Amino acid sequence: MNAFFLRLALATSILVPVSSAMAADLEPPPPVDDLRPATYDWTGGYIGVIGTVISLDGHYDKVPDCVPGLPCGPVDPEMSGTGYMGGVIAGWNYQFDDFLVGIEGDYSWGGLVAQNRDPAERTEMYFDSMGTIRARGGIVLDNTLIYLTAGLAFIDARMTGEVGPLCCSFLDEDSQWVTGYAIGAGMEHAFSDSLHGRLEYLYIDAPGYKFRLEDPNNFGGDVHMHFTGIHAIRAGLTYNFSL
Repeated sequence: MNAFFLRLALATSILVPVSSAMAADLEPPPPVDDLRPATYDWTGGYIGVIGTVISLDGHYDKVPDCVPGLPCGPVDPEMSGTGYMGGVIAGWNYQFDDFLVGIEGDYSWGGLVAQNRDPAERTEMYFDSMGTIRARGGIVLDNTLIYLTAGLAFIDARMTGEVGPLCCSFLDEDSQWVTGYAIGAGMEHAFSDSLHGRLEYLYIDAPGYKFRLEDPNNFGGDVHMHFTGIHAIRAGLTYNFSL
């Protein structure tokens, strides 16, 4: 029995240094921070759909269509209201560190956004379509992006109105491409590697435009529409193509 314990002690004295030498050759375990999932990468392109609630603040200068000898009805020059649009969006992102820059464009279709239903001169404003081309930049918080955006906006605006004498007025319309600039901010969240959702606000500033409204007897003339402010709140879903 003593011989057995002697042999066991001898083997242990040999194996312990060998095991220590082998352990010294192994790589140390990674730091705890390296075990975290990789930060979400926003670089790549995307396409998607957007829905918009758009609000118009504005007024117009009355058409001088009064007929001599006939009374002119009262006119409310206010032209403000709210409408809805839906469309498509596409763009490209590039992420460096915790910052993102990108460019995107969108195009939407809509309809009535404002009206003045005064019986003497009913007028309505339609945004038949609208598009923007903008740059954007923001801060990346893993799979959430907070961003600012700015660029150009263009709107296919259509104005309709009753022109001519009160007894026999005529409904006419005219369309103009209204151009201006758009600025805003938003938040985007990556629900997965490919599906993103966003919510953003855009302010669109556009100059005044003239719309030509006349009846068959040439009553009417130029209506000078003043766009005081155009506000858009938009929600969207995009499919993203990561690099």
